[in-house]
Amino acid sequence: MLRMRRRTRLIGIVGAALFCAAVSGVAVVLAGGGSGGFVGGPERFRGKLLHYTLMSHSWLRNGPDPFNDQDVFGDVWVLIDATGVPTHARARYETADGNLVQLIQDTPEGGEFYLGEPGTKTARNCATAAVPASSEAARFVPIFVDKQALPGAGFHPGGDIPTATAARAPSAPPPGLRRVEVFRGPAGAVERWTRSQEGRGGGWTEAAVLAVDGKSGRLVADWSSGTTDAGEVVTHSAAMYGVLEVYEGSDAAAAIFQPAAGEVGCK
Repeated sequence: MLRMRRRTRLIGIVGAALFCAAVSGVAVVLAGGGSGGFVGGPERFRGKLLHYTLMSHSWLRNGPDPFNDQDVFGDVWVLIDATGVPTHARARYETADGNLVQLIQDTPEGGEFYLGEPGTKTARNCATAAVPASSEAARFVPIFVDKQALPGAGFHPGGDIPTATAARAPSAPPPGLRRVEVFRGPAGAVERWTRSQEGRGGGWTEAAVLAVDGKSGRLVADWSSGTTDAGEVVTHSAAMYGVLEVYEGSDAAAAIFQPAAGEVGCK
């Protein structure tokens, strides 16, 4: 997967650190504008509240991330306004045993960013990092691929994705929401697209595979790796995307984006 930190975009698909273990890199970078124009925007979900899950697994040789080479499970909410602009996002990431990896929340009122204390369900930082609010919500919009534009970005049909752990079922929504659409899995045949190219700076090759629902265009899985010119794999990652629920945006959605400090053990 292509990876992005909250503070710094990493070179190509080689990434490390906590945010890399928590969020699908392909989804993050493609949504963030590194896609060469083959990712559809959130306009199709104007006035909607989106809820989806994912599983992300990232490995970096000698990586400092305490969650390196672990499955991380995400539960994500994104609110899109009537003009098609993402305004709110909430993303909680946990290990398989329920321990906190990250909790990120962005609203027009401000941003919260908590890192988990390894082996616990609480945060290691209660003085949250200063991050932009609202504008960051766009990175969490689920990815729908414009397949016609993939060849122009260097992708061609083919490739395979190694077996990975499935995403979990989504958390229960608060009362009062009305679901209008759900993507439970591929509605059509899964199409795979692959790309291999020289990594930025040279001396290594980045390879990526996207699995795309042939009917809806939704990205359902991705895989990537970084290999040196000597043939040594130094990083690889994979993500599986679970159920995507679409709700009418409403006042009830405000209950989702409440301050999260108490939830992660901060006073």
